[in-house]
Amino acid sequence: MKRPLACLGITYLAVTAAAFYIKSSLFLWSVLIFAAAFAVVLTVKFIMGKRVNVPFDKFMICIAMFAGVFSYVAETNYHFKPLSLLYGETQRYVSAKVCEKPQYKYERFYYTLEAITLDGKEEKAGIILNCSEYIDADIGDIISGVMLLENTENTYYISDGINFTARSDSVSDFSVEKYSGFSLYRFSSQIREGIGDIFGRTMPEENSSFFKALVLGDKSQMSDYTIDSFRKSGVSHFIVVSGLHMSVVGMFFLFVLRKVLKNKFLYVFGSCAVIILYMGITGFSPSVVRAGVMFLVYVIGMLFNRKPDSFSSLGLAILILTFGNPYAGGDLGLLLSVTATLGILLWNNRISGFLKGKWFNAVKERRFIGKFAKGVISCVSVTLSATIGVLPLQVWFFQEISLVGIVTNLLIVPLASPLIICALVFTGFSVLSSFAGVFSVFAEISKVLCQILSDYILKTVDFLGGLQFSKIEVREDFYIFWIILSVALFAVSGKFKRRFKTAMPLFTVSFAVLVVGLILGNLWGLGTTKLYVLKNGGGNTVLLTVDNKSALLTTAGKYDYTDYVINSISGITSKPDFLAVTENYKSSGIYADDILEELDAKQVLFYHSEKTDDKTVNAIEENGSVSYLSGEKGEAVLWNKVLINYIKEGNGFYQYINIANGKSLLIIPKLADIENLPDEYRYADVIVGGGNIKNSQLLSCSVFIDTSDIGYKGENLINYGYTVKTYDGDAVLNMADKNEKSH
Repeated sequence: MKRPLACLGITYLAVTAAAFYIKSSLFLWSVLIFAAAFAVVLTVKFIMGKRVNVPFDKFMICIAMFAGVFSYVAETNYHFKPLSLLYGETQRYVSAKVCEKPQYKYERFYYTLEAITLDGKEEKAGIILNCSEYIDADIGDIISGVMLLENTENTYYISDGINFTARSDSVSDFSVEKYSGFSLYRFSSQIREGIGDIFGRTMPEENSSFFKALVLGDKSQMSDYTIDSFRKSGVSHFIVVSGLHMSVVGMFFLFVLRKVLKNKFLYVFGSCAVIILYMGITGFSPSVVRAGVMFLVYVIGMLFNRKPDSFSSLGLAILILTFGNPYAGGDLGLLLSVTATLGILLWNNRISGFLKGKWFNAVKERRFIGKFAKGVISCVSVTLSATIGVLPLQVWFFQEISLVGIVTNLLIVPLASPLIICALVFTGFSVLSSFAGVFSVFAEISKVLCQILSDYILKTVDFLGGLQFSKIEVREDFYIFWIILSVALFAVSGKFKRRFKTAMPLFTVSFAVLVVGLILGNLWGLGTTKLYVLKNGGGNTVLLTVDNKSALLTTAGKYDYTDYVINSISGITSKPDFLAVTENYKSSGIYADDILEELDAKQVLFYHSEKTDDKTVNAIEENGSVSYLSGEKGEAVLWNKVLINYIKEGNGFYQYINIANGKSLLIIPKLADIENLPDEYRYADVIVGGGNIKNSQLLSCSVFIDTSDIGYKGENLINYGYTVKTYDGDAVLNMADKNEKSH
């Protein structure tokens, strides 16, 4: 592959990304030693072979390895760590520029800041400031005031150049200096707000939130359920602005400008301007910039009648994205975007050629059937090749693979172009209608088309994502085994070059082992539902597992049980799918911060007030997948098999859980009065609670799990058939149809 720029960019990203997540000096030294040895071998072979052409691509790989290691080490040892040691965990007077529009979530306002000075000294640092009150500051404005800078451990923040987080509960702590100049990003943000307002005013909430995600890359108003449906059905990329969206928008405006402007320089320049503006409107996210740079290279190549090399364009985009921030290699969005694109470039033509076979020659000349068959094959090959590219990362980070992804892509991806174009046309006519009423008719027609298409997509994704086997879980130990096996296969293949002329047979074997292993592993755990209530010194630490999936419903107990609880949970699950912190008492979420640090969680449900420990609040808010529980009632759906109803009680919530096998579970918060619990929730197969439960005679259950430290202290006995006391040890219940009990 004679593509030096591609080798440089892709190798550099691979080294910095691995260094970011592995965090091992042994890994860095291994890369340096390998790069040095590789460079020596290349040099010797070049001299001894007396070649005319220098293997620039291979030398670029060596250079990229050295550059990746040195840039990562320099960023860590000479910028990130010194800033943390010098300013972290201390109060400092900060003067910082606002980089993003403030976001409102968890009943707080979040501001992304770039420090100008810290205690009067010029320093470059990223800060996330969250405040309970709104600070009137827009992009480019300068916020100044005293902040308690806390070192962040959130990988998403760090990869985005964020060094610290800060909290405030009063807007009076800060002064704001308004920015009066022109900012392209601020201008783009204003356009983004205007377009979002058009969608919000003219469409139902579900449709408007979908179009904000599709066109603007803003998923903040989409429900967690809808986002989860897109993920489980294998089309998360549809609501993440990337290459698909950029190509549709770019080609649409290129087509329009070519019709209006006949001069090549003018329509190329106009297309580039539109793409740069669209990158700003969508927030300059890594996936957008990567796609934007590749499209810019493609359009500029038209001026010179040159067709750009896609691999080189990808390498250039990577270098632009990682320039100045070696930690950018840790951005998961960037990694998924690059690997998906790389998968398409490497495998699309091969898969497409394999699918066409001999039968395609017989139908390709037929007008309708040929075009239809070609379209289906193209969609399948692109989906498969992109899936192949992102598969290792998807398994490693999300521990799951969608089984309906190809079907869902076939049903909705062909609609991407007409849907995005229709949304752009609707936006344009909506703006024009404010100047001339005649355009409102066209705006209404395009809006109706948008709603019809979006309703179809949302219902399709909801149906397929809701299927019982829409996805399969991946166990970490099996994934590591698969990686070792795959590396061994490709290593041994070097001895049989004549027999294996390409990597396709080896890849097929590797992929088959992965798929078969995942299916068997998931079938092995199907049909099991277990409840774990851990001994923790008097508190509810409840873990529910359903078909190899896990949900931590409460994390209450005593401090001296922390290590025991963490070890017990990690022995059951490597990463909980769900974590709920539903009470405001400090002791009620006592293990939450440790669980997030040690085990992480895919989704966090959080009920927060001033009574919750700040350490727990920070750990939860840095998780990045938090939904906020407020009001008198709430609801959560897990895996389409568990429905959790939350009913407010004092400073916490009852949790009433319905499981698909017909079993029910009630978890009672501290100092509960059962008279406040509606009648329909007072009976459950299993009830978990302890301490002083008032009016407990109103409850009825088959199994009562007493979590008190010295035994049940209720006013009256609960009507139960069997009791378990966690004071004597952990309680484990197999909640199958026969409800076998173990202790």
